[in-house]
Amino acid sequence: MEKQKYTREGLIHLCKTQPEAAADLILLLLDRIDKLEARVIELEIALNKNSQNSHKSPFSDGYRRNIQSGTVKNKKQRPTGGQTGHPGTTLRKSINIDHVVLHPARTCIGCGSSLEHVPVQAVQTRQVFDLPAVKMEVTEHRSEEKQCPCCHTKTSGIFPKGVTKATQYGATIKSIVLYMMQHQIIPFERTTEFLQDIFGCALSEGTLKNWIAEAHRHLAQTEEQIKEQLQQAPILHVDETGMFCENKLHWIHIASTDIYTHYGIHSKRGKEAMDEIGILPKATGRIIHDFWESYARYDHLTHAYCNAHIVRELRSVYEDYHQSWAQKLIDLLFHIKEKIETKPISKNFVTRSVHRYDTLLQSGFRLNRTNRGSPHKRGRVKQSKTRNLLNRLHEHRDEVLAFLFDPTVPFTNNLAERDLRMVKVKHKISGTFRCHHGALSYCRIRGYISTMKKQGVNILSALSSIFAGIPLSPIPQLR
Repeated sequence: MEKQKYTREGLIHLCKTQPEAAADLILLLLDRIDKLEARVIELEIALNKNSQNSHKSPFSDGYRRNIQSGTVKNKKQRPTGGQTGHPGTTLRKSINIDHVVLHPARTCIGCGSSLEHVPVQAVQTRQVFDLPAVKMEVTEHRSEEKQCPCCHTKTSGIFPKGVTKATQYGATIKSIVLYMMQHQIIPFERTTEFLQDIFGCALSEGTLKNWIAEAHRHLAQTEEQIKEQLQQAPILHVDETGMFCENKLHWIHIASTDIYTHYGIHSKRGKEAMDEIGILPKATGRIIHDFWESYARYDHLTHAYCNAHIVRELRSVYEDYHQSWAQKLIDLLFHIKEKIETKPISKNFVTRSVHRYDTLLQSGFRLNRTNRGSPHKRGRVKQSKTRNLLNRLHEHRDEVLAFLFDPTVPFTNNLAERDLRMVKVKHKISGTFRCHHGALSYCRIRGYISTMKKQGVNILSALSSIFAGIPLSPIPQLR
């Protein structure tokens, strides 16, 4: 509709002389108002999206506090600090004393008399815990050479395994570098500064890259062991996140359990990437994931959906469109979760919960009718986001309520999301991987570190074992 300037008198004249044209004008204006109002609502909804009511990352919230609405189920309020029954880690006096410094009482503070020869009646002690001065130690290995007096053959002593060069760095300094760069995600430049300031050794970034590549080679077999264990896991958590590599968007795919973690990077996000990584095609148990369609294509597996994602979408429906069924469904899901966690549930409770779930979905369907579309247009008619959510919740009810039917199934996919959290931190710090090999190294080493940490192994000890040539193997899971 072309913009025209109308005066009050002009509109009155138009209504009197051309009533049909005036009616058409009013209809055009009403249609424009409807479209603008819909656009305003759409923009307001987009503006109010955060990690609490959508799939947006918590990093996208910025400095805004995530204060949930009072009508939405809040987390339990607990005081800050240690909770009741927490054992605590207070610094206590040690019986293993390295140094003793004596402070004698030499002069009386009352009259000033000398106390040099007065016997000691009591001793007060105070302990200071601190680190000794750190310095680089050099160990020289000497191989003796001797000549046999009988056959005159020369024989040399054998150097330890790994000691192959005239000068080289040991496993401890290498493991510290790996710990800083792959676990604490400290960049190359800051790592070299730290080593120079703390240990007094000047290392180039090229040396650090070589150590990372060395660890990557040594962990090849260990990575295959982790993948084999994940393939046999009864419950497997999977997820993916975007990461730039060589200035192109790639995807880091994670598969994890409570004692194993594997990261794989690929240029694709879907099933092609998952097939090449090789875990899901050979998996045999149940996988926990969001509604990403590529996971559903593994129809030889049993599936369960992450209810944290579902709750966020339901929260958006309640906050943006004020549909009470969504909040009631959130309450139902949390109610089921609390019952399962507190005591064994009965078959009657399962039946009643499923019936309540279906009833709430029917309430949602009545408020969100199917869009019929125009009979003159071909193809599938676009539905509202709320209608699509309802369809998913209805069609995949067993996957959504899997934690109700099988108490061993977790309520959410938070395990995989926690394992991906450090990848996002890496992304925030570095922004990209400069080369594909560096990305592969990061994924393999990071997966090993995460696995060892879950199994209670000291990370520095695990990293030292890599450079000793015998990486600590992850323990097999109980089936």
